[in-house]
Amino acid sequence: MEEKIIKKEEKFIVSLIRNENLENDYFADIDCQEVLRLLYNQKIFLRFYSKLLNIKKFLNIANKIHSIKKYLLVKKNIYNEVFIELIKLLEENHINYILYKGIILEKLIYYLHNIRQFDDIDIIISNDEEEKFVDLVRNKFKKFKDIRNKTIEICGEKKILVIYKKQVITIELKTKFHLYKPLIKTINQIEILSNNVKTFNLNETFCCLIIYYLEFTRNIEFLRNQKKINLQYAIDLYLYIKKYFIYFDYHEIIFILRYNNVSLKMVSKIFLELSYIFNDKTILLKCKKLLKNKIKDNDDLLDNLAIFDRFFNNLELIKYFEKYYLGYFNFTKRNKVLPHHLVFYNNIITDFKYIKKDNLLYIQIKPRMEENMVIHLNIFGYRKTGEFIDPYIPITLRMINNNIIKSLFYAPTFNSLYDYEKEKEFYYGYIDEIVKIKNGLVETTLIIDLNKFPHYLDINRNIGFNMYLYKLKNNSIFKCFCIQPYYRKPLLIK
Repeated sequence: MEEKIIKKEEKFIVSLIRNENLENDYFADIDCQEVLRLLYNQKIFLRFYSKLLNIKKFLNIANKIHSIKKYLLVKKNIYNEVFIELIKLLEENHINYILYKGIILEKLIYYLHNIRQFDDIDIIISNDEEEKFVDLVRNKFKKFKDIRNKTIEICGEKKILVIYKKQVITIELKTKFHLYKPLIKTINQIEILSNNVKTFNLNETFCCLIIYYLEFTRNIEFLRNQKKINLQYAIDLYLYIKKYFIYFDYHEIIFILRYNNVSLKMVSKIFLELSYIFNDKTILLKCKKLLKNKIKDNDDLLDNLAIFDRFFNNLELIKYFEKYYLGYFNFTKRNKVLPHHLVFYNNIITDFKYIKKDNLLYIQIKPRMEENMVIHLNIFGYRKTGEFIDPYIPITLRMINNNIIKSLFYAPTFNSLYDYEKEKEFYYGYIDEIVKIKNGLVETTLIIDLNKFPHYLDINRNIGFNMYLYKLKNNSIFKCFCIQPYYRKPLLIK
């Protein structure tokens, strides 16, 4: 696959990443300042600046290179100090936590050699301790004047801004990725800056990198809010695989990926992308070993967008995806597309209706819900601040002995196992207030009470949903029918 037409400076960075010859006539007229800007924005400046100092053309701006390096290292040192203070705060107050990304990856991949750029601290806290954690952070550090007593919540995370040594520090408390929270029980500890730090194990860290790579290169909501994609995640993932692959537990990895609705086909595409980015075919052998399947190179690997063009010209990518965002909505039986107002179930085409009235969302399904049937809904909506929540809440309903069990966990995909333990773990009493079910003689009606959603959800704007229907046999899913649009976006209802 060849790149689309990208600038020489961008091609220079491609060659830099691939460790190719940079002292050639093709790059003789590149804009060195633009190269520095790109490296900084791609969050890979610290990794590659030393190589620039060995290239004649960049010797004229060596002072600027050192200046940028100094700025980034000073900022990193301040974050390291806050990191240590945060660890002490968590341990002293016996708060269950997991720290990841940032300095954790720098330790795991780069041995704390000041190579990885980061400008926040990412943390996951158990649900019942989130509020306590936020209060402790506010009391410990000087509050950022524009935030006062509030946090910024966007795209599934709470940004807590504080001041430390005249530097604004961002602590990101993850709220959307509650899929990780069950993993808090399996804590791994590593030593960072003479402190024992709780984080994911090697398999979970790999899965996190896969998920973040997907989110920041394909999820339109992340792209819209972040307005940028950087090559750092690709480099992190590639080097992490090279370093830790021999220690992976393939069964655990596949279980976690499936639990997080990441298809193995998508993982194989990521390996293929990494192989292309780094010009390294050996990584494909690792993919085959991990997934035990064959992967093939193909021209529509990236929806007809070249790999590097996707990173450098991400605003164009956002416009490309927006053409399909909330596009035509299809009901599918695996690979068979059916008319958008019908769903295929039990070998008969069945009516499916929905209506929103007085902030109640009614969804009617025919035939009625029957024994060992599972309905999984992803409810979407807008925050009052304008961000679209993707998804806001998962709802899983299972019929057993004429009773319907409700839960707030993500049901698995086709050809996998249904996790009854997760169903129990993610039962919360308020789901009974959110979802009411009427099982008639020939139909089942779900009544979703939007008034019961948290106050920050703007229920006067469009509400959306995806829906999946499963049939269970013991704990195996042997039938799976889904109602989903392109790019996993929901059907929006006014």
